[in-house]
Amino acid sequence: MRQPITITFPRKKADPLIEAEIRKRAGKLDAVCPGIISCHVVADIPHRHHQRGNNFRVRIDIKVRREEIAVARDGSQKDLKLVLRRAFDVARRRLQEHASQRRDVKRRVTAGRRPAARRRTAA
Repeated sequence: MRQPITITFPRKKADPLIEAEIRKRAGKLDAVCPGIISCHVVADIPHRHHQRGNNFRVRIDIKVRREEIAVARDGSQKDLKLVLRRAFDVARRRLQEHASQRRDVKRRVTAGRRPAARRRTAA
């Protein structure tokens, strides 16, 4: 990713393995849509219900040209990597939709000469 990625762990101690996983997945998003301006990822434990295990919440805010894409995924899994994978999969799909919409915009044809039509001669 060309632009710096911001990673925040509000109620959790920063884990270098999780941070490396986030950076790797964010780098792959740049291949889908190279016009990413900024990316902010928040990995949080909103509630500490230990009877049912920790619930994780991952929020990804991506700014691209003329649009902002936000993805939030909650997970009751015991593994934060699974919630990260699901959140980045959704972000990748939304970036693909954004890129395809940008490509499908019809461009205005400039007023000019049209190429002459070819005429077939009878042999």
